[in-house]
Amino acid sequence: MDELTEALDALAGERIEGLFGPALLERLGPLLTAANRLAAEVARTVRQCELAGAADHDGKASMSAWLRGHHRLSPGEASRLVRNGRALEQLPSLAAAAAAGAVTAEAVSTIAPVASAENLASAEAQDVDVAAIDAALARVAATRPHTELRQVVGHYLARLDPDG
Repeated sequence: MDELTEALDALAGERIEGLFGPALLERLGPLLTAANRLAAEVARTVRQCELAGAADHDGKASMSAWLRGHHRLSPGEASRLVRNGRALEQLPSLAAAAAAGAVTAEAVSTIAPVASAENLASAEAQDVDVAAIDAALARVAATRPHTELRQVVGHYLARLDPDG
């Protein structure tokens, strides 16, 4: 973690004022990829904390409560982090794409309902190849606009529960 902090300090210390547009965009691309990677690692760590009962050791009833209490996250953001961590655990292709920086935290959040216990049980009952769905959703999240990802996820969930 010290190395990460040092790298962030070095970035923050760089003078970017007055840089020309292309130079700024060249700098921004890798930063966005790094932010995606960091968000995936945060979600993965939150999930491991949840599994280990880490919040209990600090007097909180849940990881969501711990994130709200200790890091002042909004209830929605704390819940999103917990859901994202659970989704990444259940969807390895998505987890790999997020860890590589190809998928945003928002995309993971959009896909997360696919990995809910209820939807995974429905998929199993219908003999859905969840690994193929995971791979397809990760590919869409990494290559297509977010509006298309929302449509694809919505379509999958609607087909999973045609009566709903």
